[in-house]
Amino acid sequence: MAEESRLIVVDEWSGKYMINEVYRDPAKKLVQKFPEIKHVPVEAILFIDNVDGNGKNRDKVKFAEIRKVPDKWQDLVKQMTNRTFCYMVEFYKKNLEDMTWSQVLLVLYRELRKIDTDGELKAYAIEEWPEVFYSLGTDWQDKHRLITNLIEANGDWDNMRQPRLFEPTESSLRRVK
Repeated sequence: MAEESRLIVVDEWSGKYMINEVYRDPAKKLVQKFPEIKHVPVEAILFIDNVDGNGKNRDKVKFAEIRKVPDKWQDLVKQMTNRTFCYMVEFYKKNLEDMTWSQVLLVLYRELRKIDTDGELKAYAIEEWPEVFYSLGTDWQDKHRLITNLIEANGDWDNMRQPRLFEPTESSLRRVK
């Protein structure tokens, strides 16, 4: 009977796609801390690792991709697991190999952010969501780039701001007496 209650019944698997529940708890924490994703139904997301694919689209590297699970597959999975999954986030493990956990959390945040309040998927208008762009820049995913852990930032993007090399710390004009 215990086998029936587990989402993952196979103890070992060497296929291309693997269910990975390690993302569920951080996803719940992100949803709690960031108001812009508070509507995201984490329990309705199936987290998958693609351990073999390179995740490219028009020569651009993809780190993860969220999709809606088709109704037919929702029904079949419900019959097997007694759980309903409306979304699937696929992580391309080869593209995440050199990332820190903080960077992987940002990938997770980006994918959760694509779930709109009406349950439909939306894309971002620019390369990054504005808060990511203005706080971390477009190079947040670069190898060995250190960024603040999103969960530790407690939903405050000001805590995420990265110093810029040529940004003055104070006004350069001062009155001299």
